[in-house]
Amino acid sequence: METKNRVELVGHVGRDPELLQLESGTKLAKFSLATNELFKNTRDEWVDHTTWHRIVAWGKMADWVMATVSKGIKLEVVGTIKTNTFTTAEGVKKYFTDIRCDEFKIVEQSEAVTEDENKDPKESKAS
Repeated sequence: METKNRVELVGHVGRDPELLQLESGTKLAKFSLATNELFKNTRDEWVDHTTWHRIVAWGKMADWVMATVSKGIKLEVVGTIKTNTFTTAEGVKKYFTDIRCDEFKIVEQSEAVTEDENKDPKESKAS
């Protein structure tokens, strides 16, 4: 039987992506994505729980992320889960989990982005 590592997330981007370029020349874009889960707790009260995901995109995908993704937009991300480790200077092993973005689609622009796109360029102030 074949195994599969695939994740699909739909959530809101928490901050603008950050672009890194490794010594090898490979580009890496990183950003956070918030997903929400609504459930009833043991007291029969509705609870809205937010989970933050670390999203990484490599190479050409990093370029596409940098060109189109911004804080606040609702995004669908399809990719794979990758757990990494590193050892601190004190010798403590740390673990972190990333979602490697293989594809993404903008589901909904944020109000701020939509308002900015609809403004007359003559109305914007020069910096």
